Parts: sequence; C-alpha cells; structure tokens
Amino acid sequence: MNLNNEFSFINSIKSHVKLNSYIGIGDDCSAQIVKNDKLLLTTTDLLIEQVHFKLDTISAYNLGRKSVEVNISDIAAMGGYPDNIHISLAIPKKLKSNYISDFYAGLFEVLNKYNIKLLGGDTSSSKNDFVINITVQGYVNKDKIKVRSSAQAGDYIVLNAPIGDSALGLNMLLNNVNNPYATDLVNAHNQPTAHITEGQFLASYSGVNAMIDLSDGLMKDLKHILMASNKGATIHLDKVPLSENYLSSYDLFSKNKYEYAISGGEDYSLLFTVAPEQHKEIESSYFSHFKKKLYIVGEITPGHSLSFYLNNIKKNINFIGFDHLTNNYKESNENS
Repeated sequence: MNLNNEFSFINSIKSHVKLNSYIGIGDDCSAQIVKNDKLLLTTTDLLIEQVHFKLDTISAYNLGRKSVEVNISDIAAMGGYPDNIHISLAIPKKLKSNYISDFYAGLFEVLNKYNIKLLGGDTSSSKNDFVINITVQGYVNKDKIKVRSSAQAGDYIVLNAPIGDSALGLNMLLNNVNNPYATDLVNAHNQPTAHITEGQFLASYSGVNAMIDLSDGLMKDLKHILMASNKGATIHLDKVPLSENYLSSYDLFSKNKYEYAISGGEDYSLLFTVAPEQHKEIESSYFSHFKKKLYIVGEITPGHSLSFYLNNIKKNINFIGFDHLTNNYKESNENS
C-alpha cells in the first residue's frame, strides 16, 4: 500500500473493494439507490489541526462553518442537495468549553442555512490536536447526477467562479501579511461557501457531463476527471478567472501569476465539462439565475495528456496541488 501519494493510496484500496452501490470509491460522493429515481449521496471528510487548519489562523466560529461548507461542497459537485450530517470530534484539553460552543454556533449557522439535520456522531479526547470528522448525506435524482467519469472529447472545461483567492489568503495568514486585499483573501480561505444551488442548476442540463469541486486545486482535481474519464485536456492559462484581489497580491508569494490558481485548492468552485452545443444556452441561463459568469478555461481531448497554453504558447507547468498524505504542494520550474 503506497503511502507516498494520495492518488496511489486510494487506488490501492479501491482495487480490493467489491462495488455493491450505484457509485462507490472514486467520486466526490458514493451513491446508493433508495428509490427508482432517487440516489442517496454520502461523503465524509477529516479536518485535522496542523494539517488542514491552525487554531491561531481561524476562529472557532468560522472553523465550525467551514467544516460543514467544505463537506457539502461534495454534494454540490454531484448535483445534489444536502439532507443530514453526523459529526465526530476528538477534542484536546487545551480547548475550553467556550471554544467548542463557538465552533457549534458556526456549524449550526450553516445547518440552518441549508436546512440540514444533525443526526448524531461521536466525541473523544485527543492528546494533542483537534480532529473533526463530518459525514454528510444528501439526495439527487438518478437522471441528474454528475460524476467524474463522463467527460467527452470536445467538451469545454468550465469554472463557475475565480480561483486562487483561498491559497493566497492562507499564505497571508501564515506569513502575517496585511495589505488592502488581505481581508477578502483571508475570508476566501476561512469562510468558503459551497455552490449547492449552482450545482443543482448545472445538473439539470444533460449537456453538463462531468463535474467536481475544487478542493485540492485545478491541476489535481481536473486530473481526477481525466483519469476517471480516460481523457486528456488543454488548459488556456490566460482564460483562468482571477479576482482583482488575487491579481493585486499574487506577486507577494510567487513570480508565476498562475501558481496559486492552479495548485492552491480550497476554492470550492465548480469545475465541469459541457458539450459545446449546449454551452451558450447554459451560460445565458446561468447568468440570468445567478448574475454571474461562467468561464471556459479549456477543452477535453482524446488521449491522456494534459497541456497548458499561455497566449497560444505551450507551457511546461508542473504544479500538482495539495496531497493529504505528504501534507505538501509539489512545485514547478515554470516561471512565466
């Protein structure tokens, strides 16, 4: 069992699993048939102090909110709606009762916003670090579910929101940087929002083929789709949506304008592939509903290669994204 790479580790487990559900290991959620037209979605996630968060860079209230939002984002990525959660905590003695109360206040704010039921969980002590485990269940119609394995050659690759802000916000927190853009960038990291309604909207279109939420970065999460769909892709870096806050701050940490957008993660934007003949209709209707743009950033290709272009010039980009087993980002030698 390979513990040096998250991809390899998951695949080594998957090879031993006999699939008895509609969708098992390898997507944002598992899916089980509960009625002829309805699927039960289940996702679970660990948030571990010193790996996913530090107590001095996020308030207990925002940590409670974020813990739920990042989990239900997996439900959004499959076109579903969240219904209930179970939460388990391993609590170290250093955390006082008022901290846990604030944590639950943030958590319940999100549960109330989405009308999600808390059904149970577990608590334990921890010798050192705060550990959070949340399991979310939701539902999606069988004919609406979106998975990673359905991308088609010729599909546009589309994002529904700018990316990279969260990674810059984290770097500002870790390096104690304060500039006019810091508050918004830090909020992007500490107060993410799942795109539940947007995911359901996109899932209503048959032309939306594959979908995923960006938790580990565009590079790594796109590769999930490519591996599952047995396809390649071309990405046009100059088409990647970047916020004004991002453009005003990225050079504090990198010479490469696209580094944190490609590898940063924790943006929770939706990345999806769409048949070209339906894109204009979807784009127009999306703007009417949400008053926000969709961004074509590339195309799905036959084969297995992933290529990057900047102003029509091919670039050697090696950014990978966050790997939870190495607790690290892989870096690039690209400096454009």
